[in-house]
Amino acid sequence: MPRYRDSDYTIYPRKFKDKTVWYYYAYVDGVRQPGKSTSIGYTRERDRAKTRKQAEGKVRELLEYGKGLSGPTLRQWVEQRNFWDWHRSDYIRGILARSPKDKPGITQSYCRDAQRVTESKILPYHGDKQIDRITAMDCEDLLFEWQATGRANKTVNNWKSVYSTILGEYERVQLMKDARSLYRNPWRQVRPLAVEKNKRGGLSLDEARRLLEVPVDDKYSAVYYPAMKLAFMTGLRISEVCGIVSGDVKDVEVKRGDRVLTMSYLEIDQQYNQKMKRRTLVKDKEVRQIPITPGMRKELQPFMGKKDQYLFSFHPRREIPITANRLRDWFYKRLESVGIGEEERKKRNIVFHSTRRFFNTLLRRAHVDDTIIRRFTGHDSEAMTEHYTDYIVQDLPLIEQAQRKFLEGKIKE
Repeated sequence: MPRYRDSDYTIYPRKFKDKTVWYYYAYVDGVRQPGKSTSIGYTRERDRAKTRKQAEGKVRELLEYGKGLSGPTLRQWVEQRNFWDWHRSDYIRGILARSPKDKPGITQSYCRDAQRVTESKILPYHGDKQIDRITAMDCEDLLFEWQATGRANKTVNNWKSVYSTILGEYERVQLMKDARSLYRNPWRQVRPLAVEKNKRGGLSLDEARRLLEVPVDDKYSAVYYPAMKLAFMTGLRISEVCGIVSGDVKDVEVKRGDRVLTMSYLEIDQQYNQKMKRRTLVKDKEVRQIPITPGMRKELQPFMGKKDQYLFSFHPRREIPITANRLRDWFYKRLESVGIGEEERKKRNIVFHSTRRFFNTLLRRAHVDDTIIRRFTGHDSEAMTEHYTDYIVQDLPLIEQAQRKFLEGKIKE
């Protein structure tokens, strides 16, 4: 004869040496789930009925508020919340609402990448699991399964971060609904994988000088060469070099006594995002205003156009910039022309970003003060706006002198 249940759970006692604790089974779609403790117990027989009633009340409360084993699956919750959808996600909308307008706490490109990771690396494994049943052990097993695919530990840690963000938001929402929620993000218990720092290699002063001395002999080099030189002389990232528009090049006149000085600088707060095909905020989301020498400014003049036109471009209307990949490939060929082949380049880990490291080395070898170097490579935007012309008049000659001495071979290793 079949048995019928009039409840979504079964409660039973489990005896221990010090006291008896009530446990319960919950049922989801007719399937009994693993037992859980109510943490309510008794030692005296006369308290048995009272504690059972208390335990039953707690179980009903857990199931009523969705804190038992009847919550949504991971896939359901992510899709219902449009979690990584830039235009529809409450999670993203909340971050943007709490962020300064000029420094958003999340970017559209990050959301696109996170959406891809969620769909390809997370939901295929845990998408059909109820969120409340995903344990720290499940998460750790998945971490090691990701690692076993051969991906770099840093990449796997990034996937972990995306998954933890989703469950962390689920935890926050549950607590916002009811402060008594028992759910906790299981990724808190999972330690990240160790990441070996693969320090980018540097170029010697002589190698950099030879790179800049190789003749420009074709139409591609005519564009890529000044882009590379600007990176060497200003420490810009490759995406920032590609994203420069004419309006980012500023010329100012400053009166000092009877003299009027004309100075130039780059105002950098955007980079070109190849995936999104447009300019986005720079990596650190800070405005940087970087002085450039008269000589460098003169070299940029042939590339100047309307303020929103890209400086380095092969497009007839300069609406599309050079790409980071093409500039990087050209840079590697340039390295080969001065005797740094692919094998040596990889061994020394020389990449385009090495130009940024070189720039700092150049200024230090020229005995430029660290405070000036910091001003030149990055600073608080409001402070710079207020004090820019005060220090640039004093510091620009030092920078120009360092660059000139380097190009003339007067700065030694």
